[in-house]
Amino acid sequence: GQLWAGCRLGTVYRISTTRRVVLAKFVAHPGRPVLALCYHAPRRCFASAAGEEDVLVWEQGLAADAEPGRVLHCDSPITALALASAASFRFLVGGALDGSVIVWDLHGGEIVCAKLHAHPTAVRCLTAMAVASGNSSSSVMVHISSSAGDRETMYWALIVKRPARTQTHTFMNIGTSFKDFVKGTREEGREPAHEGPGWAGGG
Repeated sequence: GQLWAGCRLGTVYRISTTRRVVLAKFVAHPGRPVLALCYHAPRRCFASAAGEEDVLVWEQGLAADAEPGRVLHCDSPITALALASAASFRFLVGGALDGSVIVWDLHGGEIVCAKLHAHPTAVRCLTAMAVASGNSSSSVMVHISSSAGDRETMYWALIVKRPARTQTHTFMNIGTSFKDFVKGTREEGREPAHEGPGWAGGG
């Protein structure tokens, strides 16, 4: 297995957990501690942030000292990251210092959904999963859950469509908190599968 770790000097390490050696290192954010890091094994890509408005994304070639494939920007420093993919879609989800959540489509580096207003404080934990919509290759649903220091987990289901010959996106946001989700399922006579701060929608 492999472990990905960011250090306070801004370097990201790819470590073999069986051999206990460093396989590669990436000088991502010189002089700044890595605050957010995520790796997506199926697509062999990772993203990192260091409390700045820029997010670095490595999409190809994870050899030692490789350069980031692209730099994504948002209005608030990123404190949490998650990667998700389905069909031809690849998404990067970022949680920000101002409590918002941002979604990028890595196909073109565009922001699909900016400023999902999630929490009054910085996002500390984030998960994302993309699911293809039936047999369609132009539409996916992105499940996102986030939590911060406000003791409430927020959940969204974004339906993202990409027209065949353009990079324009349309999306539908179904947002709710975990507390409202539990209340709704109980009113319908069903018990939620999980109850607590560790709940992550889309599982």
